Amino acid sequence: MKLVLDSLFRLCGFVAAALMVGIVVLISAQIVGRLFGILIPSADEIAGLTLAALAFIALAPVFRAGGHVRVTIFFERVSPNARRILHILCLLIALAVAVFITASLIELTWNSWRYRTAIIGLLQIPVWPYQAAMTFGACCFSIALLEETFHVVKRGESILPKADTPSGH
Repeated sequence: MKLVLDSLFRLCGFVAAALMVGIVVLISAQIVGRLFGILIPSADEIAGLTLAALAFIALAPVFRAGGHVRVTIFFERVSPNARRILHILCLLIALAVAVFITASLIELTWNSWRYRTAIIGLLQIPVWPYQAAMTFGACCFSIALLEETFHVVKRGESILPKADTPSGH
């Protein structure tokens, strides 16, 4: 199972990187195009929608790499048993929020597809593919949180890299 999840989160990282490159290429083409009087229709809208998808798809691999901000100053001041309980509590709250966001995005994506919701600009861009990417990213993040919660509850330790702290802990 670990191999499957590692592959899934690695895929999310590659997709997020590809989307970032796509945004850079699109915006660069728009800038160069303006110099020659060429307009790329709805480039701003496409870049914005892609950025939203990118942000959600990157959540799980960044979490797994220990890249999310973690405030550990309070955790360092409590006993190991209290630290474990607080860690589990924080993970459960984060998981509940992530699952709620995922469920909300599923409904939003379904309704956007069903009602053919589109961004109205020079081009009518359907929003459901971008929302589906956001939903996929939120679902992967929920899975990463569930995996971490399982490890902390079952094994008593995190699978995430240790946070760098100024005190060297």
